[in-house]
Amino acid sequence: MAPFQLVGGSFLLQITPRDVGSPMALYQALMMLLGSLNHFSQKVGLVVNNNQVLEGPTTARPTAAQLAQLPNSGVGWSMLDTTLGRPIWWNGTNWVDANGIVATAPGQVGQYVSSAVTTAVNIPNGTETNITTVSLPAGDWDVDGAVYFHATTKGGDVEYRAWTNTAFTEPDGSNGGLAISSTSSGGLTYDLGTATMRLQVATTTTVYLGAYSTFSSGTVNAAGLLRARRFG
Repeated sequence: MAPFQLVGGSFLLQITPRDVGSPMALYQALMMLLGSLNHFSQKVGLVVNNNQVLEGPTTARPTAAQLAQLPNSGVGWSMLDTTLGRPIWWNGTNWVDANGIVATAPGQVGQYVSSAVTTAVNIPNGTETNITTVSLPAGDWDVDGAVYFHATTKGGDVEYRAWTNTAFTEPDGSNGGLAISSTSSGGLTYDLGTATMRLQVATTTTVYLGAYSTFSSGTVNAAGLLRARRFG
């Protein structure tokens, strides 16, 4: 019968020369492979879906102790985290996503939420304008943002403002979240980052990244990034 082993988080089926031309031996090896996969999944509280991929919620992730039972301590082992809705991999220390970032689940300290706008939004003169929003579940959050302004005409008195707030309008800045810059010889581009705002919310709350500008001629457009990380 063809042996198999776990390599890099996947089961590697090794077919020997005597297995060639033996459908029954191949079938038996495959059944052993799937049986072992199901045995491990049941042991750690996961299920095997129709594609023979381990899947389950964040709470059912195998622990380091459980993964240590696998070859190479399970490094490279993957599962579909149904809470996050994406695959994750064990790197020997943490579960990470395809970008190598620790895959923190919603509700856990370290949860990261962001929204980026790369297509510039027009900022009418003297008008508070929303750039983007994020929705934050109940908890304690650190929130900050950055707005990239681009003007079509250089020169004249220009004022730029950027902020984060739980309302569409500009805050007073007492809790962070507000940045202001003005110049008598405005340039074509300007990047304005907001101070970090601590936000404690009891229910799901929308947070806005806003922008404002006054200028003497031409037009102003803006793009930006709004991000938040849970710390409680």
